[in-house]
Amino acid sequence: MKILITGFEPFAGRTKNGSQTLARALHGKIIIGYQVESEFLPVAWEGFGVLLHDLIGVHKPDIVLGLGEGKETFSCLEQTGRNIANGTDNEGVSRINEPLEDDGPAERAATIHWAPEWFSYMPGKIKPSQHAGQYLCNHFLFSALGSARVPLGFLHLPVQGEQNDADYCSDWIPVIYRLLSQNVRIVEEI
Repeated sequence: MKILITGFEPFAGRTKNGSQTLARALHGKIIIGYQVESEFLPVAWEGFGVLLHDLIGVHKPDIVLGLGEGKETFSCLEQTGRNIANGTDNEGVSRINEPLEDDGPAERAATIHWAPEWFSYMPGKIKPSQHAGQYLCNHFLFSALGSARVPLGFLHLPVQGEQNDADYCSDWIPVIYRLLSQNVRIVEEI
């Protein structure tokens, strides 16, 4: 049984990406009997959807969780991926209001389970969000949902900035562990 976690490389001139820090720290861990495997994604439009499809095909995960940096002091569990791309990637390629899939639906709903009461003992740490943006995080959610038929979601985390890896992991691994452990229990019940 396997959980696939993805993180992004640094972007926008940053030297760290908290999603990569967390994915690296979680790689090889066991969450209620499920092995965590981590992959690091480029911040690049070209070939991104194909890369996701291939990663899901190779790993054959039972649960998929994408991680990315947002701008807030809390994490957002994204509920919807939209068929839209905007922004300039690390390669200098820009997309302006382009569809991710020409014949794709307008949006896809995340399939990972979540309930506010799971996080009642850590108030303010995680909130639902109905809009994953229009950059590569949204691309992950929209495109991966087109490839995977397992619980799949995307979690935006605060920017790591200059915070050291150990402190950042201490702040956010409990949130990720709680989300994934609850989803493992649901998968086990099915």
